[in-house]
Amino acid sequence: MLNDDHQPFLIRGYRASDREAVRKLCCETGFLGEPIDPVYQDRELFADFLTTYYTDHEPESCFLLEVNGEISGYLLGSRKPLQNQLYALYQNVWLFFRALTRYFRYNQRSRRFIRWILAYGWREVPAQPRHVPHFHINLLPEARKVSTTRALMSAYLSYLYRSGEKRVCGQIVTFESRRGEKMFERYGFKVLNRAEICKVRTMQTSNALDPQSPQARAIYDLAIPSTIIFALIFVIVTGAIIYAIFRFRGRAGEPDPKQIPGNRKVEIAWTIIPFLIVILLLVMTLSAMNRADPPPAPSPDLVVTGHQFWWQVDYPAQELSRPTKSTFRPASLCQCDWSQRMSYTSSGCRS
Repeated sequence: MLNDDHQPFLIRGYRASDREAVRKLCCETGFLGEPIDPVYQDRELFADFLTTYYTDHEPESCFLLEVNGEISGYLLGSRKPLQNQLYALYQNVWLFFRALTRYFRYNQRSRRFIRWILAYGWREVPAQPRHVPHFHINLLPEARKVSTTRALMSAYLSYLYRSGEKRVCGQIVTFESRRGEKMFERYGFKVLNRAEICKVRTMQTSNALDPQSPQARAIYDLAIPSTIIFALIFVIVTGAIIYAIFRFRGRAGEPDPKQIPGNRKVEIAWTIIPFLIVILLLVMTLSAMNRADPPPAPSPDLVVTGHQFWWQVDYPAQELSRPTKSTFRPASLCQCDWSQRMSYTSSGCRS
């Protein structure tokens, strides 16, 4: 087949050897058709989120666009919506904890992207039918032609028809021209739902959770891990209490449980673990305090203030101040037998 520029291209099914190429293409086009790197640095996690299910669990529903022997686009689909939703539930939890463990190794923009995902990302996914096959398409910029998109769509729709499916839904990103919508309407698609994509505006806008100064960054870097630690302690303790309530509650006809006066190992554990947690929080707090409020710089030996028609010389260490009417020339200081550090300040002048 030939594309709009009369270049030959091939549409074929996915093979296991294509996995890395698909993941790379996903990262090259993952942010509104642009590379994800300026927004999020963890390509591995990003590709896991968008491609792993399709390539590893439904490879028969995936189709690739090949131009000059290179993969330039893909259509990843699923005709098993229930399996996809169950996997997504497990995957989202697993990826969340993976991102959490790497959070403090990310740069500032990657952290902002994670916060955007948690706060706004779910709002920007249009609602779709739950029990209908779906798909999404990604193409490199040079491969975004009507002919290549139609060829991918035709291959996937033919596959669904042969499999006995009668409905399908997809998600696409459209801009002002709505050209993409018109093309899909030719295949019989209708718009079910829309959602405004504000990720670019949100990523570029500062907010209360986006520290800008070094002091705010130090406080933020202390608050986030502390909150995570407190949340984990709450979940573990609350879970243990709920488990004990249901597991060991008294039941009619049961004898009194065996009375245990004490357990040295458990007592040592619940003493050492909180102690280590407190030490960890102490170290984190002292480090944040040092970053947020560094020790003041040593006071200068000599402070020279320039007024409109005269200079004022102060010696802070000796608590001396001496105004002088003569012109102050730094070169005259260099001829002295002693060396002094100088701090220059200026006062307002009036004409």
